[in-house]
Amino acid sequence: MTAYNTKQKECIISFFRTHSNCCYTADEVIDNVPEASKATIYRIISHLAEDGYLMKVQGMGRSVCYQYCNPSTCPEHMHIICTKCGASFHLDSETSQRVRRAVSDACGFEILNETVLKGICPECRGKL
Repeated sequence: MTAYNTKQKECIISFFRTHSNCCYTADEVIDNVPEASKATIYRIISHLAEDGYLMKVQGMGRSVCYQYCNPSTCPEHMHIICTKCGASFHLDSETSQRVRRAVSDACGFEILNETVLKGICPECRGKL
């Protein structure tokens, strides 16, 4: 894809960067980025996900969600997402490497791509 830096694209990227610890559906982005039309937001989100700037997350009881992901650093670490509130956290590289080694030692698998772990964050656990 030819990378054009339009005002709409910059607004969408800015939204995701500002809220980098959360996942958003396309409809939530539409509600928060009035500078771009619905079709433009869907198109730009698709391209940003293909280019590695957004991580696509499924299976949280919502539509597909997207989270900002720095393509130069995100593949080095894993992500953990709260299934209750949608909060997302980057596990540091050292912790991610320990998980990869544990999986390799336990069953011989080598994790090749980014990994999203799902659970319940401390704040939501406190509400249970």
